[in-house]
Amino acid sequence: MVKNSEFRAVLAQRKRCNDHLLVVHMAANGLAFSRIGVSIGRAQGNAVIRNRIKRLVREAFRLNQRELPCGLDILVTMCKPRQSASRHGIPTGSSVKTSSYRLVAMNDSLLKLVGLCHKKLLYS
Repeated sequence: MVKNSEFRAVLAQRKRCNDHLLVVHMAANGLAFSRIGVSIGRAQGNAVIRNRIKRLVREAFRLNQRELPCGLDILVTMCKPRQSASRHGIPTGSSVKTSSYRLVAMNDSLLKLVGLCHKKLLYS
């Protein structure tokens, strides 16, 4: 997803799940494949850090694309940074750049949240 209207359409559905790391918004797209959009706010850090997080989310989506349900638009954002963020494994500041951040944690978080959101979408 790249258009502002596509992001707004997903947000209008109001199907959302979150954990300590990611917030996932989801809507059906009527296509044979799922699409992802990533929006990382300035509160997460400078442009280098935000782009690193976006690349990690996209890579997690790419690695798990076959396991995710088809026909969904998935919008991923980060939880707001907290002072205790580093205790929960949330990347902060230069830790995203220096450690390759835990791609496994990103994978797990994305899979779990997409599954939960998909159930909400089906049963609403």
